[in-house]
Amino acid sequence: MAIKGRKKVPSDLIIELTSNLNGGMSFTDKHTKTNAYISFRGIDDTDSCSYLELKTMLKQSPKLLEKAYIVITDVSSFEDTTFKVEDLIYNLNLEVLYNGSVNPREIGKFLVETKYNTFIDRISRCNSELIEVIIERAVYMYKQGQFNDATKMNYLQTLSPNIKMFK
Repeated sequence: MAIKGRKKVPSDLIIELTSNLNGGMSFTDKHTKTNAYISFRGIDDTDSCSYLELKTMLKQSPKLLEKAYIVITDVSSFEDTTFKVEDLIYNLNLEVLYNGSVNPREIGKFLVETKYNTFIDRISRCNSELIEVIIERAVYMYKQGQFNDATKMNYLQTLSPNIKMFK
């Protein structure tokens, strides 16, 4: 089996990010004088940034992408039109997260559409950081009236010290 080679990140790469949290974020790299502000109004809100801005964010808070607080949903470049989201995920060493038991880009869909036994199996194979994001998304969707599966909610409550999260 051949080892996949890294593609060079195009200089004009624009990255679409989607939030798994509420609120915006601001970052400054003092060495390159790069400022990055990502504006999220809430969960599932999107904003875009350049690759340089993304690297600035990751220098100050590398866990944003590693814990799936924000997820990469799309990329575009005129310089290299063949560069895809998967190439960026590979370059950032995030393939374990994105190819794991629960895709961080589809947490809402996972909560609503997955059968209970599959749900438990896939949650049990997740890392603890992603479970935190899944629980936060479940509570958010519950408050919006989009998630109301009592068996899944009971299971998620056993994973969190906050027993009354769906009340």
